[in-house]
Amino acid sequence: IYPDHELDWNGMILTLGNAEAPCGAIQHLVDAQQSLFPRQRIIWEGCLDYLASHLERRDETFQVLLKCSIEERVNAIGVKLWREDIIQRTEQICSINTLVGDEDCQWIIQANRTRKLAKLRSKLAFFETEYEKLNEAMSMLELAI
Repeated sequence: IYPDHELDWNGMILTLGNAEAPCGAIQHLVDAQQSLFPRQRIIWEGCLDYLASHLERRDETFQVLLKCSIEERVNAIGVKLWREDIIQRTEQICSINTLVGDEDCQWIIQANRTRKLAKLRSKLAFFETEYEKLNEAMSMLELAI
């Protein structure tokens, strides 16, 4: 009807995250965006930063959102060991609540989640850069041979 209309994907993600929606609902929304509206983007960094510091206890919700946000980037890294490292780090971010069991320590959980999210982003960017360098080196070797 309105082909140029932009949907508020960020708002929808934040609403589902704040409501601690079931993981399936979040996955359906992300799948719909990717298949039906691929040109419209979700600004994952802003959504995750907000939810990391505001989402209280539901680690499953944050984990699904985190995995959705980096899935394409992780799959583009051709080194299996590096992909596994990133996946392990996402699971560590989302298991912080089990390390801090006291309900009164919510701010510790949120601060740890935010710090680990920044480290994950840094490591992912490093792996992407290194993989790009590996591809360039392979191309140079192929040309040399």
